[in-house]
Amino acid sequence: MPDKQQAGRSSDAAAAGGGKPVAAGCGPAGALPDLHCLAGVRALANIGVVVLHSYMLWQFFLDHDTKYELTRGNAVVKLASAGMFWVDVLLILSTMLAAHQLLPRLEDTSSDAPSCAAVVRAYWRRRAARLLPGYLLANLLILLALGPAEGIPEQAAAARWINFYWCPGAAWVNLLFAQNWLGVRACATHFWTVALQVQFFAAFPLLLWALRPRAPGFRARLAAALAAAFAGGTAWRLWAVSSVHFMELPVADFAVDEPSQLSWANMLAASYLPTASRIAQLAGGAALGTLLRSPAALHCVQRK
Repeated sequence: MPDKQQAGRSSDAAAAGGGKPVAAGCGPAGALPDLHCLAGVRALANIGVVVLHSYMLWQFFLDHDTKYELTRGNAVVKLASAGMFWVDVLLILSTMLAAHQLLPRLEDTSSDAPSCAAVVRAYWRRRAARLLPGYLLANLLILLALGPAEGIPEQAAAARWINFYWCPGAAWVNLLFAQNWLGVRACATHFWTVALQVQFFAAFPLLLWALRPRAPGFRARLAAALAAAFAGGTAWRLWAVSSVHFMELPVADFAVDEPSQLSWANMLAASYLPTASRIAQLAGGAALGTLLRSPAALHCVQRK
């Protein structure tokens, strides 16, 4: 029975991708790959991000020497210090999977294929059904749980200051999925990745549609657009960092002193949270997803 179930999943994936049945696992075996194995990578990246946010709170209750020793010798703290890297991994995986899912449907020219408009609408519905319930519930729970800021324990006050200082006044921006543009003045700042991904999920299908996926030369047009986005996003990020009025480099532990906190806030607002600062990563992930839909590219990788 498990073999039959796996065969069914492979056949379904092949039908969605317009290719041959795929082999189980990540490695292509003469066919387009099955990407279910990346769930483990996404889980590891999520753990890294959670540990990072926990460590950001711990920093306020440890002296500098203790934090230094922990960073040198504690595996969990080392994982936390790599939390920003895991954010990059999550964004690249999300955009890679988006391209991998959309391309075969948009490029399908068979007689019974849905229109590009129908493909885009169906994709938006799936993304909304996956993201919106949990996101809206989390925002509602934050508003219900946040009471007066006075008279609360020191640990709770620090947590509120980091992520919830501007709640509930700025909470309405969360409904527009634009809180990553507010920097540290957002309500529930750590939801910025959800906002960024929603922006991408809304815009990327429209970009693919605008590039005429069922006309000759689509992949060349897509490659040129992604290359331009990668170059432009990289240039914008460098400009944003250079235009910051105050930043001590290297950016130190943000709980050390006021200049360190200001450096962190400026770094986040200029080159970490805004959508434009992430365009290069989004384009890179989309390019990877496109390559995974190219048997020629996969064959080249296999040979090497």
